Amino acid sequence: MYNNLLTQLKEAADVSLSEIANKISNGIYDKQVVDYLATITDYSDLELAPQDLDKTTIVGIVDHHKLGGITTSTPLECWIRPVGCTNTIVKEMYDFHKVEIPVNIAGIMMCAILSDTVIFKSPTCTDTDIKAVRELAKICEIEDFGAVGGASIDPVTGI
Repeated sequence: MYNNLLTQLKEAADVSLSEIANKISNGIYDKQVVDYLATITDYSDLELAPQDLDKTTIVGIVDHHKLGGITTSTPLECWIRPVGCTNTIVKEMYDFHKVEIPVNIAGIMMCAILSDTVIFKSPTCTDTDIKAVRELAKICEIEDFGAVGGASIDPVTGI
């Protein structure tokens, strides 16, 4: 079961990355965020932001890192928690808003948490991350999420 899920996730990632690369090479996609409403995800340091971030309206931040130097012109929604992965927070957001997580999204989220927490071995991993993975694995009908995590870790780098 998990090999099929990993294959689907890899194919989806390959297609997405291919589409993005094509748009970049054709000049369709760049880092400009002028006149957009933006939710910053997985960072809040200006050094990591697109160059035109100051020309957009930030409406939210979802992050598991320290709070950085981004300031906003309006009030915003913040989900900043000391967990091992931003997707753990995203899972909490789905739960809070009582939105069902589709199987394919649950699989991607589960793999992201397993990767970011190095299959729960990272010192930043929390009980909340582990609980989120268990719940996401249930959605995906995966019994051995450790095998999924192990299959997604690069054997050379360990990441």
